[in-house]
Amino acid sequence: MTDIQRSRWTVSTASLDSGTWQVTLAPVGHAGDSAPRLKATHRSRPVALPDFERAETGWSMRLRLPDAMLSDGVQTLLLTDAETGAAVGSCHVSAGRALDGDLLAELSQLRAELDLLKRSFRMHCADSGE
Repeated sequence: MTDIQRSRWTVSTASLDSGTWQVTLAPVGHAGDSAPRLKATHRSRPVALPDFERAETGWSMRLRLPDAMLSDGVQTLLLTDAETGAAVGSCHVSAGRALDGDLLAELSQLRAELDLLKRSFRMHCADSGE
């Protein structure tokens, strides 16, 4: 069995305003008083380090989105714990012509997953009713 790495931080609030992703991070357990050690990546490439400020319930982070995120399709900025490698949060930007195809593919996948869940649930109910 593998040991799943968990982050020492969790996102309590997040917003996107004028190209800046603003996140409030709350510590999980005893994360300490020092600023979170996080890294942000887009397409597996590191982006500028976020700015942190002490907040009432943890830390406030501000990160300017890279220009490359303003491209066709769905772009994702991933925030990870630099110490554990665990995902902390993500920011998604959807734009452009390719978006239509991305959304249709996502909707199709969601429908297939929902159908699978419905079939499994019905089989479970049928087995429990005997």
